[in-house]
Amino acid sequence: MNDTRRVFLRLVLILALFGVGFGGLDRLALAKGSSHAKKPKKSKKVIPTATPLPGETYQIQFDQMQLLLSEPRVVARAEKGEHCSYPELNKFAGGTVMLTYALGTELARVPMFNNTSAAAYLSTDQGKTFAAAGYKLEGAIRAGMHEPRQTLPDGRLVGPSSGFMLTNQAHQARQRFATEWQTFSDAGKHLSVEPDGTSIEGLPREVRTENTGKGYAGTIEWTGGIVALGGKQWVSACAVRFQGDKRFSTVALGSEDQGKHWRYLGTVAGPDAIPSAEEGFHAPSLIRLASGDLMCVGQVGSFNQRLGRAYSADGGKSWSPVDQLPAAGVAPCLLQLKDGTTLLSTGRPGLTLWLAIDPRAQKWQSVDLKQFHNGVAPLLDHIIADPLKAGGLQQTTGHTALVETTENRLLLAYDRLPVDDPGDPPTGERIFMVELTVRRAGEAERSHEPSAPASGKAQKKSKKRY
Repeated sequence: MNDTRRVFLRLVLILALFGVGFGGLDRLALAKGSSHAKKPKKSKKVIPTATPLPGETYQIQFDQMQLLLSEPRVVARAEKGEHCSYPELNKFAGGTVMLTYALGTELARVPMFNNTSAAAYLSTDQGKTFAAAGYKLEGAIRAGMHEPRQTLPDGRLVGPSSGFMLTNQAHQARQRFATEWQTFSDAGKHLSVEPDGTSIEGLPREVRTENTGKGYAGTIEWTGGIVALGGKQWVSACAVRFQGDKRFSTVALGSEDQGKHWRYLGTVAGPDAIPSAEEGFHAPSLIRLASGDLMCVGQVGSFNQRLGRAYSADGGKSWSPVDQLPAAGVAPCLLQLKDGTTLLSTGRPGLTLWLAIDPRAQKWQSVDLKQFHNGVAPLLDHIIADPLKAGGLQQTTGHTALVETTENRLLLAYDRLPVDDPGDPPTGERIFMVELTVRRAGEAERSHEPSAPASGKAQKKSKKRY
């Protein structure tokens, strides 16, 4: 970089920092509707025995709810020769948080499957710091796919790989598939892998397959998460492209042995459930609502198409007609808090967080996370530009991850991709993380923090230690 360009970038950076420091956030509309955020003033009062949140904290006031956000911070960077994108978050029973992210995006042995390896990092302080787990998930995940995982009573985290779903028999056996079973033990310090350790059987139709040289892989996206219904009964959701179909369908799967064998339960959405869908209902995310009903949300296109959603009241055997949410994007990530608040993160375009407090998650309020990120980003190379300003390229995959660390406190992770890095893969890829606190109406008054303003606008919040 020549001296003239370096001086210019420093000048722009200084101006940007002053713009944020002197009211930049006052002009930043973070949530659709009346929600805004202002940069807080530092407080002279702190709680000396607690750990401070990184950076400043911002408060957004919604109808019957408050949301507190920390400044985004970098938790992972691309190393030379590897990518750093598609984050995933999980939590162990003891509280340890695991962050995994894809190290490659073009490492597929068969292009349609896009398999890659992933890095794994662990945090024992609710996501404030992370340390390498000491292993990688080698070639066994699908870039951008949320890994379906569940915690066992003994604290182990288990789940299938989202990589190849291989048939165990001849090419004609297109209704039974197997993949490896992953077990994370000792709060994520150890990983064991059982090849062909879990299987899917009884699919209603033959699945489109491809010869990988080691077997016939089914076009299956197993991303729907795992919901424990009680005892050893689990339910999950995966997207499949059946033979002869041009678009994906999504099906519900049930297991009675804690995930070692899965059988088809019912169809969440067929290939024509949403006529306008470019890709069909796929990349599903599944949760259990407070009522006991299941809710499944999936993407239907690769850019700016509204997400599809369906409910089941009988454990996944039958499903309501598919409707569409106001949220548009890819790879939806659903999470329900203990108080019944439902969160949904998605992206492409941009990055958005949606929140609902009604029992069936039908009344949504949203936060423009990309706009929030850009409003407080400390460096120019942290900015996530609009595609038109980035040469038509997306500066984020739009894939996000959510995990609840303690009651009503969460971590949200997303990636930022450079467009001006000549490296292949680029070295400027990063994973960012934001700490969130959700408060329902009445909770602020019982908290040690200031209550919400009655005006409906965000108040200045002191920086405190928690």
